Amino acid sequence: MKRGTEEHAAGTRAISKNVEMTFDMAAQITRISEEQQKINGDIVTTVELMKKAGAETVRDMEELTASFNTLKKEIASLKREMGTFKVRTAPQTENG
Repeated sequence: MKRGTEEHAAGTRAISKNVEMTFDMAAQITRISEEQQKINGDIVTTVELMKKAGAETVRDMEELTASFNTLKKEIASLKREMGTFKVRTAPQTENG
């Protein structure tokens, strides 16, 4: 009988230890899961910032392109206007 009681006590201790280990593992999993959720949130925030920066870059490039097109038109107009002027050159003398 004593032997059976000792075996029963050893089994109970093993079960208790396993339950305690299971609770510890569950606590670790919960902590790691919370850390992972925070990391995922940080990644989403970073991706959103990158997306916003990309959209701003596209908008800036569109504005720059429009400015260059306007400048090109103004240069062409200036060339046309300059073409209407007649430039007279001074008569050449022997000395230069």
